[in-house]
Amino acid sequence: MEKTFYEKERNGEFTGIHALIEDGKLTIIEQEMGELEREYSRDGEIESFVFFDEGNTQKLMKTLNAKDDSCLLNTLKRKFKKHGSQMKSEICNFCDEHSIHYQTHVYY
Repeated sequence: MEKTFYEKERNGEFTGIHALIEDGKLTIIEQEMGELEREYSRDGEIESFVFFDEGNTQKLMKTLNAKDDSCLLNTLKRKFKKHGSQMKSEICNFCDEHSIHYQTHVYY
């Protein structure tokens, strides 16, 4: 199950934030592309990931009173959409405040 949380394209720059739940594990993916990213990346694309194991996905689900995977994705989008391109960071901050653990990875 996958859901788009945020997408914006302007002046040749693109930012997209997507989330998916597979085998009970939540993954949030932020993708940035454009000329600005070429300074940091070989191909002008930067992808950053936030990975939750099954237990912490369940803990996040309980904290947000989400009854299933679809409800969790909808609740995350609704709760954090006001943060726009900073949505992924704000979700991580929320998880830190509630002792919900995750791992991150960035691909340049």
